[in-house]
Amino acid sequence: MASIHSSAGFLLPHRSRFLINGRKLTAPIRAESKDSTSSLQPKKLRLFIHSAELEDWKKWLPTGVFHGVSTTPLLLQKANVPCHPKRLTNLAAEATKLGAKEMQIQAWGKTVDNYLSVGMDLAQISSSVVVKVPTTTKGVEAAEKLAKQGVRINLVGIYSVSQVLLALATGVEYASTNCSRLLESGKSKEDIKKMQVTIKNLGGTLKLLVEDLKSLGEMEDLTNCSIMSLALPVPLIEQLFCDANTEREAAEQELAAFKNPYRLFF
Repeated sequence: MASIHSSAGFLLPHRSRFLINGRKLTAPIRAESKDSTSSLQPKKLRLFIHSAELEDWKKWLPTGVFHGVSTTPLLLQKANVPCHPKRLTNLAAEATKLGAKEMQIQAWGKTVDNYLSVGMDLAQISSSVVVKVPTTTKGVEAAEKLAKQGVRINLVGIYSVSQVLLALATGVEYASTNCSRLLESGKSKEDIKKMQVTIKNLGGTLKLLVEDLKSLGEMEDLTNCSIMSLALPVPLIEQLFCDANTEREAAEQELAAFKNPYRLFF
């Protein structure tokens, strides 16, 4: 059934049909205003699964919480996935099928020409692919040329505010820092916060993606500083979804519903 516009300019609720356990259900769809604009909407936190393991994607992407997946050559090697555009094309198709809106894949090759060649191959897989390029001299040169061709770029290996300035000057979409590596180098989360402050002060649209966090405390601390893009390893995702108090309360409520008595369908 088509939606109907009211005189106030809102979409009147209509009913949407879907299946649960083979049974057809009908649910109302929330009314939306025609006049709503994206500028009035709060910025949405973008969470990525920091893994190249298909089984991890199958488990967590269907939750609808994750914007996409973020991979690296090291993660692909761990998952026994070769760094080859054809194989990565198949992998990207699986990610999209599971609900990923973005897939981040790193280019390789050491030279500007190789980064350009591989980067174009990866970009042609899908418009949802963001090509990662290292923030080296050759990487930045390739990234700037790819960005001019409309390729979505993430400059990776960002560990200082000065490198954030490089990313801003290049006009790329993302800049990534690896939280674990940054902390191991002797720097702190304050350095990451300074990166975000620099982006905000310069009025850039650059998204700072923080990857490989190790604790929920790190996640909470960084999001409180308006860092809205995080790539989480699977152990941290498991922590995010597991709270003893929540599990206990849910079990108590289910037991009460069962004793009430309880029927799933009426």
